[in-house]
Amino acid sequence: MKTFAWIRFMIKRIKPLIILAVSTLSPLAHADWITTTGEDLFSSGRTAMMLGTTSSKAALTFDCTKESLEINFVVEDSKLNIVNPMQLMLVVKVDDNQPTRFEGSASRRNYKYIQVGTKEAGIKGSEGIISVIKQIQNAKEKFTVRVRFNESGYKAAFSGNVRGATKATNDFINACEIKL
Repeated sequence: MKTFAWIRFMIKRIKPLIILAVSTLSPLAHADWITTTGEDLFSSGRTAMMLGTTSSKAALTFDCTKESLEINFVVEDSKLNIVNPMQLMLVVKVDDNQPTRFEGSASRRNYKYIQVGTKEAGIKGSEGIISVIKQIQNAKEKFTVRVRFNESGYKAAFSGNVRGATKATNDFINACEIKL
């Protein structure tokens, strides 16, 4: 009986320390925005992908090569079969800025994810995407993504915070050689 009382006493004393340690270390181990870069095997440039996670199993992604710049909203879904691209509108709002709208389509990104978004023709013709990147670079609170499928009228909205966005955006801008 004394053993159980001692264990309960120790748990009461250690529990606050464990909670403090976990809450202190968690923000250091997780950023909501990250950028990965690599060598583009098809040109002499680099590739980069910047990703900002939402509260669900989804993310807003930016992909670039020397010739292209894309914005996509990626959602985990390994079962949906997309045969023909579905036309949609992708709307991105950062903090209190005006929403930016993109006409696009839905497609399979890989075996595990579908993506909804657009691909602009060349980095110079990507003013809308560059505007959103600039907003994310200066963001203070959150971003919101809305998707509306034109044919069915189905709408969905997702949001996430901007922890790590400035560093990720700076890395992405440098890798993609984007002039803001």
